[in-house]
Amino acid sequence: MRTTGLNAEQIGTYVHQSTNGLVSAKWSSRPLLGLGCQEVARVEELEHLTGVPTLRCGTLWAMSDVLSINSNLYGAKRRQWCPRCYEEWDDDSYEPLVWSIDIVCSCPAHGCDLEHACPHCGAVQHETYRLHRRLCCRSCGRRLGQGAKRRRRPSFMRWMNSQCLELVEFCATPKDAPLRWSDYLDFVAGVCLSASSHGGLGPHMRGFLQGTDQRVRRQSQKPTVRTLLNLCALQSISMSELLSAPRESSSPLLFNQWAGLNYLPLPSASQARWIYVATRCIADFIGRRSPYMPPIGSFAKPFGVNLPALRDADQELCRSYEDRYQRQGSTSKLGSLYKAYLYCNRKMRRRPATKDAFTRASRQVAAATAIGIKDASMVVAGSFDVRDCLSDSCIGAYQEELTVREALEWLLAKWEASRVSHCDRC
Repeated sequence: MRTTGLNAEQIGTYVHQSTNGLVSAKWSSRPLLGLGCQEVARVEELEHLTGVPTLRCGTLWAMSDVLSINSNLYGAKRRQWCPRCYEEWDDDSYEPLVWSIDIVCSCPAHGCDLEHACPHCGAVQHETYRLHRRLCCRSCGRRLGQGAKRRRRPSFMRWMNSQCLELVEFCATPKDAPLRWSDYLDFVAGVCLSASSHGGLGPHMRGFLQGTDQRVRRQSQKPTVRTLLNLCALQSISMSELLSAPRESSSPLLFNQWAGLNYLPLPSASQARWIYVATRCIADFIGRRSPYMPPIGSFAKPFGVNLPALRDADQELCRSYEDRYQRQGSTSKLGSLYKAYLYCNRKMRRRPATKDAFTRASRQVAAATAIGIKDASMVVAGSFDVRDCLSDSCIGAYQEELTVREALEWLLAKWEASRVSHCDRC
């Protein structure tokens, strides 16, 4: 505005007309990421209007042909900030681009945690809030530039943080053209070829690569930052290596960096929270000492989580569950009990209220599935214990214990502990 002498409304109208209506005339205080055709057009018109050809270096324009517009991990359009930076803010200050990548968890300048809620009232801060009012909470009005904290993050999260900084550094370097889609296509094809010749990847890693390869070839979906991080982790390279030399960095490298983990591809933050809820419900169910336990895969099915990821999150818990399950009988007996369990879930909607009703229900299960009355009684009791542990009230309470961001940090910390334990045993 200082350069052009125009106000925000006039600039918005000019850009709208110059792009033949592609860009909205409404001015927004939302960070300009330079992703998507509208934001690319906005960046180019602003460069033309101001005469500054490097405005694109303050955005992710260099990744605009490759990176998805929805390029976040936590799925929330909320602002995050560094309290120390806000404390030192003056009239010439600005919010750095790296704050717009919600995977980044610490300030590169001060090393303290990036906050995403008011330390006084806990209110989240909208990213569209006016720049000159961002130093104070939109809800309680108190200053946000205080209470800086430093937490020790899991090593994988610190690695993610450093890779995002490399991504921003790549975009901050002046370039004539963005990274080409064909270069990313060649990289993914090379990684898939290396993985097929390696032969030691788990099914979920292979599934992740196959899905990524299909989307690239069909150009049906651009990758998010999370996808790029997973590819770098699987290939054991840095983000700068991927971006600077995509073809060369896809050659066969180290695929065994994550020994001790059964499931590497980083899940979404919402998946991480479901993994947390699943572990809490499993712990509750074990504590009930129910007379019958179904297979752990059946218990965890409502959460939609992958068992390898669940086992990596809490190996001791899953091992305890599976040991107790195996002690219920031989393979054939376990199959018969599980068949009766499925029948009970399908046919019986309410827990028997009296002893006589419970006996009738047990006889019904025994007659329908050809098991003994004693085993049928165990299955009926176990079936309703599972339902109690998986009730909406229990699941909802556990969901409220952690935000999606906190759940991902919890999962990564669990994974790190799992890897350290594995390395110590080796």
